[in-house]
Amino acid sequence: MENSEPFMTEISIDNKRIAKNTVFLYIRQIVSLLIGLYASRVTLQVLGVTDYGVYNVIAGFVTMLIMFSNFFTSSTTRFITYALALNDKKMLCDTFSTIVNIITVGALFVLIVGGLLSNYFLYEVLVIPSDRLDAAYWVLICSILVFVLRMIIIPYEALVISHERMDFFAIVNTGESVLKLGVVVLLQFIGGDHLVLYAVLLTVVVLIVRVVYGIYCRIEFEESKYRIIIDKKISKEMLPFSFFAGLSSFTGIIRDQSGNIILNIFYGVLLNAARGIGQQLQGVVGSFANNLGQAVNPQIIKSYANGDHKRAVSLTLFSVKVQGYLMFFLMLPLMIETKYLLELWLGEAPDYSIQFSQLSLLLGFSHIMSNSCGILFIAIGHMKKFSIVSSLIFACYLPLCYFCYYLGTPPSTMFYVGILNEIVAFIVAFYMITFLIEFPIRKFYIDIIFKMILIFVLSLLPSLLINKIMGDANFFRLVVNILCSWSVLLGLMYIFSLEYKEKKIIYDLICRSFKRN
Repeated sequence: MENSEPFMTEISIDNKRIAKNTVFLYIRQIVSLLIGLYASRVTLQVLGVTDYGVYNVIAGFVTMLIMFSNFFTSSTTRFITYALALNDKKMLCDTFSTIVNIITVGALFVLIVGGLLSNYFLYEVLVIPSDRLDAAYWVLICSILVFVLRMIIIPYEALVISHERMDFFAIVNTGESVLKLGVVVLLQFIGGDHLVLYAVLLTVVVLIVRVVYGIYCRIEFEESKYRIIIDKKISKEMLPFSFFAGLSSFTGIIRDQSGNIILNIFYGVLLNAARGIGQQLQGVVGSFANNLGQAVNPQIIKSYANGDHKRAVSLTLFSVKVQGYLMFFLMLPLMIETKYLLELWLGEAPDYSIQFSQLSLLLGFSHIMSNSCGILFIAIGHMKKFSIVSSLIFACYLPLCYFCYYLGTPPSTMFYVGILNEIVAFIVAFYMITFLIEFPIRKFYIDIIFKMILIFVLSLLPSLLINKIMGDANFFRLVVNILCSWSVLLGLMYIFSLEYKEKKIIYDLICRSFKRN
């Protein structure tokens, strides 16, 4: 027992900061999750299936326009974090102001492009009921404004994350979720076109978030004071990096959101509503796992910037493992009791919601795994080859889906094509990273990925047996399934997945708890 004391005392301030920030992010996530689940139910009831489907397909189209903001999202956080790690205040100030000016130009470009293309896609491409076209137009306009505001928020949010002020980040995000819930509740008590009002009020919420970020950064961070400057050296490094960082994001967004459009063309807005529900579940579970990544990523970049490549790789492996198992904890009950949980959540779910939700969860897991090494490419600064290759892989999704639907395949085909797409991207990405940094690829595939998938499958089996024995779904069966699947998952994870050092930490913590008691 005494031998473990030095190990525990050797935990660095940075690692403690990761732990603290992770706690803040998960508190935020749990609150946002509860609010989001309730808000989605009420939104579906207030808007109806048709308007809910219209909103999802239009929001999906506009999301493709955010590709321009994604050109800067990864690079913004990377360059600010890099400047912080080097403790260069002038470089930090110049970097922030340069980023703000470049993104402002990008936002104006998105606004112009969005305005020019919106009418064509709304009236010529999308399949919208004729009596909802006017409402759909205002939803489109508001959605474009939302994404422009999101672009302008990027440098301020990146500044908060780079400084690892996750407490403020968590508070703002939680506040945004509360305001969105307030919007949905308000809709029940006011008249007018609820779809249009919903879009307008969500735009106001994002505007409030932008103001809050601006005020906080102005007070807390000296480098956030705006200057009319575009540093040539910084922009020369940043723009090519941003382009190639954004290229894979662009094709990823095109892949994800074009699925909504293709589904709409072949099957109409009702299936868009079902996919919207699946995407919400995927987003909630994915963001729950990504919280750890948000807390760890600044440390990965700082470790690499300071020359500690071993720690950067170690943190990446740790992040992948923990994110995967966190997803499993949420996925297990959702996969096992999908029908019952959707009924509790939504009351009456649209057709295909069950199947789409289950497949969306599997797609979300494969997506997180395929993106798990992206932070290393960002930290290293070598994005060109990775972005080009991943973009080519993602670009195959759209024609494959269209071809399959043209042949008459079922609506679920898009998910199987998407999962296959992510698996190929995953294999290629981790093969490429071995040429840039010393990476234990064999250990990664066998000790982490293979064990992780095997443990998930084995954790599902007892619940399938429980469902067969207990019959129809009910609350008691849900509780039994959760307890059983989580117990099996924890047991298998401890025995087969955790390393000796990790087991020792857990053992020592348990022993200390008993001693204190």
